[in-house]
Amino acid sequence: TCCTKHKMETTIIVTHKDVQKNEIVTLISPTNPTPPEIIFLSNIDQAVTFPVETLYFFRVEENKSDGISDTVKNATCQLLVPYYFMAGRLRFNDDTHKLELVCNNLGIPFATASSTLKLADLGDVSLPNPTFGHFIHRPQVYGSLDERPLFTIQVCFFVTLSFTSYNLSVDS
Repeated sequence: TCCTKHKMETTIIVTHKDVQKNEIVTLISPTNPTPPEIIFLSNIDQAVTFPVETLYFFRVEENKSDGISDTVKNATCQLLVPYYFMAGRLRFNDDTHKLELVCNNLGIPFATASSTLKLADLGDVSLPNPTFGHFIHRPQVYGSLDERPLFTIQVCFFVTLSFTSYNLSVDS
């Protein structure tokens, strides 16, 4: 028999007091907006529609944290040129009784936040932690379908030189 020692990780509970969200949210659009169009969704896209929330954690080198928000924002504007549909919205078509993707350049909400925690305080960030939801910007979660963005970004800065970026992913 072989025994393996596993390092026990302490799970931190993040609360709303640990994350201060900036009230200013800007909408990011493609640098080259496209004409409005409607994209048909396949039957599997019709059947499997649910949000996928993803957090990414990054360490930042000392004296390199200035401009991170602008860099992420500018890169997203460039990314939206080939992926312009991500700046659109879903809507239910009453005639066909199906969802469709309206490419209307409404934009992606971009928010910033700061945390009183250090990245090291979070422990192993690769492990699931439901309280990490406090790092997520959830605009119009309970609004109508055609008001909800397909993709959002929030950059959250920690006490140490690190940040998270959040996105809501969809299968394309």
